[in-house]
Amino acid sequence: MANFAQQNTESVLSIGTKHGVNFSQITFEPPVDQSYKLGYTGGLVIKYQSDKHAGVQAEFNFSQRGWSESLDSGKAYSRTLNYFEIPVLSHFVFGRKNSKIIINLGPNLSFYTSQKEEMKALQNILDWCESNEAIVFLQIQGNGNEWNSYPEVHPYLSAPYSVKDFANGVGFLLDYLFNTKKYTCIKYFCIANEPTGGTFAYWYSKGPEDVSILPTLKAVSEEIKKRGIPVKISGPDWTDLPPMNDSILNEYDPYIQAYDIHSYQGVGETGQKTLKAWADYAHSKGKPFFLSEFGNMTLGWGADNPGPKSFNAAISNATDVIRGLRVGVDGFSRWSFTNRGDIDGQWQLIQTWDRENKRYLDSVQIEKEAFYGYAMITRFIEKKSQVLHCVQDSLSETLFTAALRSPKDDVTVLLVNTDTLEIKVNLNFTRELQIPVSKFILTKDKLDAENFIFQSENNKDMNFILPPRSISVITSSSK
Repeated sequence: MANFAQQNTESVLSIGTKHGVNFSQITFEPPVDQSYKLGYTGGLVIKYQSDKHAGVQAEFNFSQRGWSESLDSGKAYSRTLNYFEIPVLSHFVFGRKNSKIIINLGPNLSFYTSQKEEMKALQNILDWCESNEAIVFLQIQGNGNEWNSYPEVHPYLSAPYSVKDFANGVGFLLDYLFNTKKYTCIKYFCIANEPTGGTFAYWYSKGPEDVSILPTLKAVSEEIKKRGIPVKISGPDWTDLPPMNDSILNEYDPYIQAYDIHSYQGVGETGQKTLKAWADYAHSKGKPFFLSEFGNMTLGWGADNPGPKSFNAAISNATDVIRGLRVGVDGFSRWSFTNRGDIDGQWQLIQTWDRENKRYLDSVQIEKEAFYGYAMITRFIEKKSQVLHCVQDSLSETLFTAALRSPKDDVTVLLVNTDTLEIKVNLNFTRELQIPVSKFILTKDKLDAENFIFQSENNKDMNFILPPRSISVITSSSK
């Protein structure tokens, strides 16, 4: 240690640096076969010695920890974890001039500094969801790592080479989120985005052929049960509105506790029948069914195409939700809230990313048509709402309606006019239902107005006109 000292007969203050190496392993549960990882440690040392036998020592260190392991794929994997450490130690010296024993004892504060940006973003989102009592459907995009991919297959397209290692990694992640971070908002978990099995898939390949996701689904299910993690696995997460095949789904059923699919062409009459078949099958198994991603790529897609954030897309999304509610879909998720707007089109509800300069914006900006269009079908519908029987006297093919009652007994009616002409409506409610008191009507012209404010209409009359191409909500909710 290099040092300088201010010395008197009773005490010595020393300041210097230390450098060395660590040999470390990480304790996993269940255990992982691993070897020691070599890492650097070093930093600033301040020691105050009150007499020749005792003192206090504080350190400010950078320390590398981690582990190394050999995988079933034959590849090696190692991970370095960087920490900033502050040990505060009692310093004891025993012995004579030429032979001394030094003992340092005390607490060591460690701060993990090498967390990836993606993990920080995930925790920020989960923190918000936890504080707002949101239900989280957590999904892994794909395998996504080189060390567990098939040769010559892009990691984001590859099935995991070692199913065991993939399942262990998923278990470790969920164990961290549930037991270390103590999140309770995560209710459902999906192991892969749009794997093989639907009408389109780009994931779960091993090069010359696609492979079944079932062995991985089974392994992850067993890993989650072994760790006692209270999350429900959802699947198969196929796209695009794939037909329901009960003989295939019967193979999935032992490993999942919820069913979900995607839709990206808009839900028409045929699509509504497909959703009904899926919902009926899931409910026959005592499980929920989700439309876990939906949109309409026929209105534009690819690169930074603005079609997905347009008001036409908002109209399409609203009709998709109403069609789904009609046939028993239990939950919906529109992709996506904070999309950067340069993947398959501009799907974002809010802008956080400067696409031209590839950086985060200084302030968040609302995508008015997408944001308020989706707010119309989500803001007033509470969790665990009951879908009410809704009858249309007119069989109009351009009027879509649905009604729901919240656990607080508030009633909300959704109305979408997809026509270019206005529609006259007269709402009637049975006596036992609380009569809605607020009316919201959204059109593109209103959104384009410079002084647009999202607020209810002054006219509370239940006999009114739906403007062309509009989304309307009648509700007794005070939100």
